[in-house]
Amino acid sequence: MGTNFYRVITLAEAEAKKEKMIDRINDLELTPGNIQNEFRISGTSIFEEVNPWTEFNKEMIVHLGKRSGGWRFLWNFHDYEHYSNKRTLHQFIRSGRIVDEYGTEMKPDDFIKMATEWCPDGHVFNNKYIQAHYVRGRLSWKSTDYDSELDGLRISAATEFS
Repeated sequence: MGTNFYRVITLAEAEAKKEKMIDRINDLELTPGNIQNEFRISGTSIFEEVNPWTEFNKEMIVHLGKRSGGWRFLWNFHDYEHYSNKRTLHQFIRSGRIVDEYGTEMKPDDFIKMATEWCPDGHVFNNKYIQAHYVRGRLSWKSTDYDSELDGLRISAATEFS
């Protein structure tokens, strides 16, 4: 059992997104074609789910990672979409609000301290861990399935985990 942590946009960012969504909704033409296309924002393809509501919710919350007993903190780098190293990660964290999966908010610097100090001698899911804990040949992983390390941070190979 572990706890997931998220970066949530600031109140000012949320208000700006809300105003943009309200403007988009007020400009909606209630034509049969727009209704059929689920009010897709013009310029997006039929394969994209971009309407005022999905645009409003986009990046409202970003999963930062997870802490679990016995394991080093596991960071979610989202294929380097929001940050690419420890410095830019910390900037991203400090630019928003931090909440855990239970809705408890914590100060960004307190979160950074907790995450970087969490179980420093804990497990890391890498080839060495697999060889020590699993029978050879019984289970197999590709090297891209393992956690990696960047600037001393344990980075998940997956972007969707909890």
